[in-house]
Amino acid sequence: MGNVSCSAGGAAAERRRYPVIDAKVTGENILLRRLELGYTVLDVQQYLNLSCPQAVYHWQKGRALPNLDNFYALSVMLDTTINELVAKKVNIRLVVSKVLIFVRDQQSISVIGRWSLFSHRAFYLQISYSVESHT
Repeated sequence: MGNVSCSAGGAAAERRRYPVIDAKVTGENILLRRLELGYTVLDVQQYLNLSCPQAVYHWQKGRALPNLDNFYALSVMLDTTINELVAKKVNIRLVVSKVLIFVRDQQSISVIGRWSLFSHRAFYLQISYSVESHT
C-alpha cells in the first residue's frame, strides 16, 4: 500500500474560510423573534416537546445551538427560515489610520484617529486622558 496524503488545496484554500455559526448572535435572533411573536420560553419548550426549558435558555444565551430538527421546528413556529435565525460568524477587522497623539502638557494627552470597520464607513474618534494631581 502506498502513502495517502491530503493537501489543503494551496493558496485557494487559504483564501476560503470554513463558515462558522455565531452561536451568540444566533441565540439573540431566536430570542428577538420569539419576543416579537409573543411566545414564552415555555411555549417553545412545549412546541418542541423538550423535557425542560433549559435548552431554550442555552440557545438564547449562545451557549449551545439547537439540533437541525429543532432549528427547523423553530423556524416554523417563529414563521421564518433557518437561514434567518442562523448568524454567520464574522471576523471584524478594525483598521486604524491617521492617528495623531497630542501631549498638551504633562497631565493630559489627546488621541485623534480615523477608525474604520472592514476599511469602509470610517468614523472619527477623539480620546482625551488627563491625570489629576492628588497632593
